[in-house]
Amino acid sequence: MNGVAEALERAQQEIQAATLEAGRSLDEVQLVAVSKRQSLERCYAAYDAGQRVFGENTAQELLIKAEAFAETGRADVQWHFIGRLQRNKVRKILPWVQLIQSLDRLSLAEELQKHLGEESQDVLLQVNIGEESQKGGVAPDEVMDFCREIQQLKGLRVCGLMGVPPRALGAVSFFDKLKDLRDRISLEIDPKCTLLSMGMTNDFKEAIQAGTNMVRIGEGIFGPRDQKAERKA
Repeated sequence: MNGVAEALERAQQEIQAATLEAGRSLDEVQLVAVSKRQSLERCYAAYDAGQRVFGENTAQELLIKAEAFAETGRADVQWHFIGRLQRNKVRKILPWVQLIQSLDRLSLAEELQKHLGEESQDVLLQVNIGEESQKGGVAPDEVMDFCREIQQLKGLRVCGLMGVPPRALGAVSFFDKLKDLRDRISLEIDPKCTLLSMGMTNDFKEAIQAGTNMVRIGEGIFGPRDQKAERKA
């Protein structure tokens, strides 16, 4: 799987170049390798080449991979959940995930809280930044109120925002809009709310220029997804 290692190195170099071009420090941007519908062998190859943060968008695939990584001694991996999370999957994934990037409704937040006990969970609020009917996420004009609601729930730590701009339109204006929302939350609600997860394989350089500190790259590292892989949530 040398191709994965080489692609990962290229992605890291491009992230570093874009970060420097934006006048930012090299340690400001974290790479999340989106491993959804990628084989375990490709995921292992990325890990063995130094990648430690992976993103999955279904509970079933995350559980399979997290358990496999643990069984093979790759225990220092971090898992981010980046898809629409069903409430009946919450209990299963909580022991494995370091960050849930897709909190988009109060009922899910309450379900998370119910299973946390005395533990805590870092989350990002997913924003439907383009207000697209086919996408999940909180509407931009509801984000501030939603954040205040989540902040009242014990155990949930809102660390920032995640969003995906519309494909057919220029991404930059949507990235700027998402950053403005994050800045408002940081100023008016919680100064610890600093994370921005935006930018993927085709637009992460623009996202870095706009101020993201977390980019999600999948096919740019692993190549085309395995169409036969399990897709159930």
